[in-house]
Amino acid sequence: MSKTKAIIYALLAALAVMICGSLLVVADTLCSSHAHMHTHTYIHTHDGTTHMHTVSHSHAHNHFINASRHSHHHAKAHGG
Repeated sequence: MSKTKAIIYALLAALAVMICGSLLVVADTLCSSHAHMHTHTYIHTHDGTTHMHTVSHSHAHNHFINASRHSHHHAKAHGG
């Protein structure tokens, strides 16, 4: 095999490794940063009046190693 062909094969192998690494980084980012959304509806009666309360809970996650690994956000909406 000529020296030129050997260099071309080495470069193609390096390109394949870089593409695989890039795909792993993208997949890790998509899988490691996500959010969960929960909505709870509570209906109760007191003093003869029925009330409905809706509580939305957003739970964001990232799996990077730092102090704020998990964060929680609460939003509350009331309906009557």
